[in-house]
Amino acid sequence: MYIRVSRNDQEHGPYTMEELTQYVSEGTISPDDYAYDGTDWITVSQLLNPPQEISQRDESIKDDTKTENTITHEIWNPETVGTLSLFLTPVWSSILLSKNWKSLNFPERTGKVNAWGWAWLIVLITYLFVEANFLGNVINFLIIPLLIVWYFMVVKEQVNYLKDNNISYDKKGLLNPIMNGIAVPIVLVYTLGLLEDQAIEKHATSKMTEIVQELTNNSDFYCESVTIGNWITGETYRGTAKLSDGNSLRINIQLMGNEVSIKVMDKYPK
Repeated sequence: MYIRVSRNDQEHGPYTMEELTQYVSEGTISPDDYAYDGTDWITVSQLLNPPQEISQRDESIKDDTKTENTITHEIWNPETVGTLSLFLTPVWSSILLSKNWKSLNFPERTGKVNAWGWAWLIVLITYLFVEANFLGNVINFLIIPLLIVWYFMVVKEQVNYLKDNNISYDKKGLLNPIMNGIAVPIVLVYTLGLLEDQAIEKHATSKMTEIVQELTNNSDFYCESVTIGNWITGETYRGTAKLSDGNSLRINIQLMGNEVSIKVMDKYPK
């Protein structure tokens, strides 16, 4: 196909389509010049870019833009994850929020959330030992403000990011993470119970030594160990005290704040 070009009322050519394209790119022929396509005079730009092709190209661009703007991420709802931290610990929530940032392609924020997770793990381990030694009120003053700071710096940051950027996402199911996460508080409570029992028995052994030395008027006499038995009521438990002379006494152990009170149920010396 040969094409004639009209410029300033003068005709040029004929040109092949390849030659016309080259001359336009070099600036020798203007896109606004007229070209005869065999049926009618139209602008060179119309000849080189038919309306159908332009339309198709525009639609393609629109589709690509639409696809880019409607990418749907699959993440866990950060608000729900934050609320569940009260039951499943912030360690569990930090793990899920960290994975959310990874899905959103923010590795630098993933590192920040992971750091918070490790911090909470240290806090919870510290809490176990402190609480077991009747000093829970001390660390409670630290945990509550720390929980508030963590919520706004970690949970709220992700919530606000999704809202401010109008990011749509599919909510991932929480059943499996919850089932896995339940193990964390169960282990913590079980460990706390063991440590607390050990601390009570240690305090009770020391207290019982004072009692038997007073009863026998013998400073060499002592209580070897105390074993906690059944719970009675409130903060009162049954227990057994093993003495250095081989005897064992039934006792009631009552927790009174940071102190342990003991009532000897058997007569001694027998």
